[in-house]
Amino acid sequence: MPARSRKSEATATRGGNENADESGAPAKKKSRSGARKKKPTTGGEALKNRNENASVQNASVSGDGDEDADEGSGDLFDLLRVENAATILHASDWRARYNASEISAVAEIYSLLSKAAGCSSGVTAIELQRSDCLMIMNRVVEDMAAGNLYGDDPLAKRSRDFKGFRENFLDFIDKCIRDASEGGELYDGTLFATLAEIVSTCAGSKARPLRMAATMMGLQMISSLITVVNNLQKARDLKQNQVDIELKKKKSGGEVVKSLKRQIESAQEHIELVEGYMNDIFTHVFTHRFRDCDENIRAACMTALGKWMMKHQLVFLTDFYLKYLGWSLNDKSAAVRLEVLLALKTLASSQSHLAMMDTFIARFRGRMAEMLRDVDAHVVVEAVRLAAVLHEHTELDPEHMNFVTALIMDKTPSIRTAAAKATKTLMHTLTETYRKARGISYDDSTNPALEKELHGIVQLLNDLGDENGGHGKVIEGLSGVYPVLAQPGFIAGILKHDMEMADAAVIANVLVLTMRKAMGEDVSNSYTKTVSRQSAKIRNAIEAAHEQMTKDIGSLIPQLLSKYQAEANVIGPLVEVVRFVKLEHYSLRHEEDQFTALAEQIKDIFFKHSDKRTLEACGEAFNYFCNEGFEATAPFAQPVLDSTVNDLSARLSPALKKVRALMAKSDESVLNENEGYAFELRMCLYRVRALISKCNISSGVRVINDLSQYVADVSRANVPVGKESVAMASSSVSFALIWQGLELMDSDSATSVEVNEHLTERDAFLSNVMHILRRAEDSIADSDDLRRSLISTVCDMVLYYYNASTLPAAHPAKVLQLKLNSADSEAVWQQCTALITPDDVKQDADLDSARLAYRMAVHEQRIASNGAIGADFLSNFKLTGPWIDAAIRTYCSDLRRTGPQVLVRAVLTALHSAYAEVLQTDLGNRQVLIEAFTDLATRLSDIFMLSSKRDRLVMRIMFDESLKSVLLPEPSYDRFSFLAYGLGPFLSRLSAVDAKALTTFVDDALAKVDSEDTRCTPLIDFADQLNKRSKGASERRARWARKRSAEQQDVDVKKSKADDGDEDEGDDDAMEQDDTIETANDDAETTADDHTLDDGPVETAERSRSRRK
Repeated sequence: MPARSRKSEATATRGGNENADESGAPAKKKSRSGARKKKPTTGGEALKNRNENASVQNASVSGDGDEDADEGSGDLFDLLRVENAATILHASDWRARYNASEISAVAEIYSLLSKAAGCSSGVTAIELQRSDCLMIMNRVVEDMAAGNLYGDDPLAKRSRDFKGFRENFLDFIDKCIRDASEGGELYDGTLFATLAEIVSTCAGSKARPLRMAATMMGLQMISSLITVVNNLQKARDLKQNQVDIELKKKKSGGEVVKSLKRQIESAQEHIELVEGYMNDIFTHVFTHRFRDCDENIRAACMTALGKWMMKHQLVFLTDFYLKYLGWSLNDKSAAVRLEVLLALKTLASSQSHLAMMDTFIARFRGRMAEMLRDVDAHVVVEAVRLAAVLHEHTELDPEHMNFVTALIMDKTPSIRTAAAKATKTLMHTLTETYRKARGISYDDSTNPALEKELHGIVQLLNDLGDENGGHGKVIEGLSGVYPVLAQPGFIAGILKHDMEMADAAVIANVLVLTMRKAMGEDVSNSYTKTVSRQSAKIRNAIEAAHEQMTKDIGSLIPQLLSKYQAEANVIGPLVEVVRFVKLEHYSLRHEEDQFTALAEQIKDIFFKHSDKRTLEACGEAFNYFCNEGFEATAPFAQPVLDSTVNDLSARLSPALKKVRALMAKSDESVLNENEGYAFELRMCLYRVRALISKCNISSGVRVINDLSQYVADVSRANVPVGKESVAMASSSVSFALIWQGLELMDSDSATSVEVNEHLTERDAFLSNVMHILRRAEDSIADSDDLRRSLISTVCDMVLYYYNASTLPAAHPAKVLQLKLNSADSEAVWQQCTALITPDDVKQDADLDSARLAYRMAVHEQRIASNGAIGADFLSNFKLTGPWIDAAIRTYCSDLRRTGPQVLVRAVLTALHSAYAEVLQTDLGNRQVLIEAFTDLATRLSDIFMLSSKRDRLVMRIMFDESLKSVLLPEPSYDRFSFLAYGLGPFLSRLSAVDAKALTTFVDDALAKVDSEDTRCTPLIDFADQLNKRSKGASERRARWARKRSAEQQDVDVKKSKADDGDEDEGDDDAMEQDDTIETANDDAETTADDHTLDDGPVETAERSRSRRK
């Protein structure tokens, strides 16, 4: 590397002519700026000059310079590894050393780069003189392969040993480039060419850490060069303003203007030179590394490109560079896609940027909309935010926002929140739609901003619907985004106005959902009321909200109940609001009469309405008034509840007596429950079940006795019955028994006589229910709902009576624990199996049946612990519809959280029971059952994913137990087929590391068996498959290399598109890489484990030789 030019004595003698060389030759012509024009030096020329002038360089340094350089080769790394290092001073010192000895300074940079990659050995100045960059890089890679590495990655963001080195390293490179610009070393071409060759050479290394470090350095160099260009442009513009001012003067100085113009021309030359530097680094580093096999390198490229577009729009914010962002939207790594979306969102936030991106947006608008369906939640969140920004500037089609609003009901909280915030861009449109459809106007009598928000939310809820609890999911997402949802009092006040009943129903739903949310409930899930593990701060906030809600709506509730008492869709949510009022306020303000009147209102509504939501809301209100509320107000509500039960008994007894008389006469009219006495009975049972399922009605003994007798009559005689009446009567009696059983368990004064009486009554009722269940399918038409209800009744009783097992042995209620005998358990599961496998093969099981089967499997696993029902439940995976599949996945998740061994036991139980049927079948039909057994194993394997650490642990345990059961203590020939057909489909879910560990065990077993015996064929086949799985990662890379080589030889070069006509060879490769990524993603849909964490997929294309041969 040539030494910097200095004035010689001869030059000084000749008058200090800098333009004349030592030989007296004429001086080279200067540019108008006064600086000698230099042709930019390439990397090869810089290194060539460096080696040729090595002796001159050594002579210009002091005698001990080489020793200092060798000793100081690692100084930069040691200085920068300290957190909060003084990078400005270190960069200034390095620049001084560069002016003194270029080779030593460049060697320090090379050494810093190699150590940043984790290599503990550096690069010396002597080595830099005698070798080129490629040889040095190969030596560094060899040292890394030999183990000369640091214990931790210096460039890791959370490195323990090198805290702050990553930031210090990049900041040091930035300061060096900027200082070199200020000192002028950057513009001679030598410094940049040397650094560029080091970076470009190391960025192509096979060692991933070195490639990562060089890429980061190259990206930072471009960022620093952009800063240099911006500073030069500011200086140029400033000088141009000074020129304009001078020219406007009457007596402008000619020399001043000429000097300013020379400075402007010099700045422009430097700008063009530095932009050439940027293009050189971009071509040699970015265009190759943005498609690197390491997702971290690709993500770093996208992050840097987004920053460049923000800092230097005129160069980088063009279609030529934007296309790299568009291509990377198809990247297989979620981290890369995420960085692209972050960059696009930042760029799209400015209207001026969008004007420069119109062609890009038109080309990739469809792909950006598809990102809303990405598999990664973080990517979807950023895609939603990008869609909101684009829609705000009308760059995204309105129909794309419909999918964004639908994401408010997504199961992922972060997606719901992002989609809710995105609706702010739609709120004005929603509000106007609501207002115009109803012809209303806003005035200052109320808060127009909050009212507009509420109307917009109502319109959004109407558009999305309430299927599967959609309103709760929407409110869960919108909470915290719109202030109106934090003010239940305002929403209740809106209900006092006259409006359409459909709007009142939606607003009443919004009211109860906001109050549930304020109380800490998860309103997106209708089955979850409270949030566990609340902090003290959250509890205090909930208590304050509870107090405020009571003050705001306590006095409004009676008015709203009176106004909407005839509207079923409105009154149900309003009754639910009652349980969020603090009852102690009635006692503190001596308003017991008002409280009693409110309870009477609930009773009146209970008998006026028959829909499920209203009746259950009334039951919850009575339970809150009498049991869970304030103790001082309970005596005022208990008489109202007793009178409700008495009135209900007075209505039920006559209807039940008449229906039982018709049943005795085998009158078919009882089958029609929509008219006559059967209808009266059904309405009464609706109310009984709704009340007793929510509240313990100790005064309803007569009602329960009548219903128990009714159930007994139905079980003993084959008479026509009303299916809904039988189902609700059975459920009501079971709840009454459960309430009584729980009281006995909680009571310290319970006697054995009371327990035995209850036990006799319970067992008799359960026997009647089982008798009805056994004959329901044959004797009662369309009995699915009845059987489902009876199975739920049995499950509820088993679950609640299981609490008796936790009592002390001396407690009389210890004997109340309910365990079904094997016959009853099998009968219940057979009926459940019939529900989840409809007779029509084209019909799938519904949600209720799936939830019922899930409950039975969970109860059996936790109580019986034999796994028979759970194993049979797993066998229905991918057979009976999506609801059953979802239930089975949930069941497996529960087992996995309990322990991996529990899930392994369930899966192996299913496989062993199926394989036992295979062994019991004669040889003529065995092949059919083997195919069915293989299909079962294949379906069960789809439950697991290789990318899940928990699933990999499950697979490891499963293979270990299965192999030991078959091969130890001696190989079992009859069970070899179990390994081939039962475990074979799970091999794609087994990691290559675990497969390699198991290979030795299987090889030892193969040595013990006779390979010529035909019974050993399944074991040999399984061993071959296991061997391939153990070599999956390396074979995948080899196959990929062969595939790429064949493509390069066979595929013709694609023609450039019109909008990319100026692309270079690197851009063509990038486009090919984009197509390859899409193909890889398409292949992933058909390959079981294409997306893995740490190893490759199961090899199927290339087969190794059979071990038998």
